[in-house]
Amino acid sequence: MPLVRKGDAMFRMMPLRMAFTFDQVLPLILALLLIFIIPMIMARTGLTVEDLYRMLFFSLRKKEMTAEEAEKYSRDRKNRREPHLHNGGKNELMELVSTLMIFSRRNKCVPFFPATIEWKGKLGGLAALIVMKNGAVYAFNCFGFSGTITEMEEGRFVQHMNGVDTEIPNPLKGNKEQYALARAAMDSKGMRSVPLKVFAVFTNRNVTLNTRHPEEIFTEKGLIAFLKTVAAEGRGNAGTPSQASSFQASPSQASSSQASLSQEEIVKNLKELIVIRRPAGKGK
Repeated sequence: MPLVRKGDAMFRMMPLRMAFTFDQVLPLILALLLIFIIPMIMARTGLTVEDLYRMLFFSLRKKEMTAEEAEKYSRDRKNRREPHLHNGGKNELMELVSTLMIFSRRNKCVPFFPATIEWKGKLGGLAALIVMKNGAVYAFNCFGFSGTITEMEEGRFVQHMNGVDTEIPNPLKGNKEQYALARAAMDSKGMRSVPLKVFAVFTNRNVTLNTRHPEEIFTEKGLIAFLKTVAAEGRGNAGTPSQASSFQASPSQASSSQASLSQEEIVKNLKELIVIRRPAGKGK
C-alpha cells in the first residue's frame, strides 16, 4: 500500500471502497418507482393507482371477477382519465422516411425526401415520394396529429386528444391539391402516362383513424403494409391518368398497366421538378 510523506509523518493511503448492500439499494429503487416511473406510466396509459395495485398484486382478469367487481372495473375504465398525448413532429416523419428507404432498397424503388415539386411558381407540400420498380409514383402528404382522427359525415375531420375535440385540415382535400400540382408538373415533363397516387399518412404512433376512405388515408404501419402487399403482388401501379378517381389504392384495385417510361427516365425527370430533393438512390 503506498505511503505519502506529509511533514515528518508518514501516512498510509487507504483505498476508497464503496459497497452497497441489497437493503441499501432497494429503497432507492422503490423511491425512483414512486417518484418518477409510476407517475409516468399513469400519465401515458391513463391507469389509476388502483389499476396498478390490481395488476401488480392480484392480476385479476375479468373472468375471475365477480359480477359486481366486473361492473365496477368497467365503470372505472370508462371514467378513467385519458392518456396525455402530443402531436408529432420531425422525428415521426424521419421514422417514416427511414422505413420507406428500407422498403425501397428491398423492392428496387427510388425514394425522394423531401419531395417539394415546383410548378409555375407554386411549391407542393409532399413530404416524400417513391418511384416503384414498374414506374408508378407514390407520393405522401404527411400529418403529425395524434389521438383519434374521425371523418365526420359533412366531410370535416376532427381530432380527439386529451379530452378536447379540434377540427384539423381535411387530408382528402390536401391529397387532391397535391395531386393536381404534381400531375400538371409531371405532364409538362413528358410523364403524362406515368401513374401517380397521393396518400395522406398520419405518422404519429398514437394515432387512431376512423375514416370512410381507408384506401386514401393511412397510418405509417398501414401504409407500409399496403406497399408490401402491392410489391408482393408484382404491382405498385397507381392507375392511368384517364381514370376518374386518382386515389383507388387497395392492392386488389391496382391497375395492371405499366408506365411507358423506364424507372430511370422517370427519376431523371423528377429531379428536374423537385427543388429540394434528397434521392436515396436506387435500391438493390
